[in-house]
Parts: sequence; C-alpha cells; structure tokens
Amino acid sequence: MGIYLFALAGIAVYILLDLTNLQKSTPNLTLLETVKSYFNINMFYITAGVLVTMVVISLAGEDSGLFKSIGIDFEQGKGSAFFIGLTFQVILSNIRKFINPVSVETKNDSVVMAKDK
Repeated sequence: MGIYLFALAGIAVYILLDLTNLQKSTPNLTLLETVKSYFNINMFYITAGVLVTMVVISLAGEDSGLFKSIGIDFEQGKGSAFFIGLTFQVILSNIRKFINPVSVETKNDSVVMAKDK
C-alpha cells in the first residue's frame, strides 16, 4: 500500500510543478481560475497517468507478475514507485502538450483564460 502512495506522490509532484508553470504564464488569473483551467485541460491525462502507474506497479510487484514471467527481475522500492509515477505523468502530459497545446486568451494585454487550442 505504501508503494502506491509514493507513486501518487510522484504524480502529485509533477502536477504541482506543471500547475506552477501555468500560473506563471497566466499571472492575471486567480489561483482558483488557474486550477480549474488546469484540471479541465488535464483531467483525462492525470487519470490515465494514475491508471498506467498503478497497473505497472501491480504487474511489477507480484511474485508471479508479468515482468517476472518474461525474465525481468524488477525489485521495487518506494523510490522507484515515486519515479514511476513521476515518469508516467511526465510522458502523458507531454503527449497532451503535443496533441492539444494550451492557448491563452488575452484582452488588452490582460490574460482572460487558458484553454485547449
């Protein structure tokens, strides 16, 4: 159970870093508006990151798991779970940034809203 919490912590760290970058690029939006925009844009990819991370950790953690059956001895600790969560969230967020880049609407040099293009 602790390994899953460390994986979720890795995902949360990336989300907070990405949210901080969005907040810096949209200084005229309030924090609440920025958080709403961020989760509206990224909710699918955050959920996908959590699911992929949990599946990989489950497959790696069992004695008769998929990785052991194909010859990969993947001993997993809390640090690797954190890294796996962080890595999969980075990968899926970069896929989102490639497929749906975020545009920022401005009005008279003032940021109005951040949204998908």
